[in-house]
Amino acid sequence: MAQRDALEVVYSCAACQSEAAKIVLFVSTELPQAYAGQALKRSFATLISADVCGKVSISVPRASYNTTAATLMRAVSGTDAMAGAKYTRSFCPTCQLCYCEEHWRIAEHVESGGWYDKTIGTCPKGHRHILDD
Repeated sequence: MAQRDALEVVYSCAACQSEAAKIVLFVSTELPQAYAGQALKRSFATLISADVCGKVSISVPRASYNTTAATLMRAVSGTDAMAGAKYTRSFCPTCQLCYCEEHWRIAEHVESGGWYDKTIGTCPKGHRHILDD
């Protein structure tokens, strides 16, 4: 697969059709303007997910780039609208659907010393998952 400057996929909420998550995959060393300030890890490519828990960047090694890009292209082309959604924290693996922040019931867990531990979410159908750890 030919490399692109950036590949963007937007996933809609299964409950209301608003934006639930956005993924941007890019090869260049400069972040797209909308993601300025994100910490980059040294890698061939970076995948940024903006979802119910905020933004996160994931390092994509050269060996995984073509597979990752091909997966996201299936979502862009419409052949598989949920392809790549597993890279977002808006995705419920039980339902195999994405939900926006309005439809996840989100609870942050903090340890007794005040340290953040994890974020647990419950989707509209009642499936409970760790969204961030």
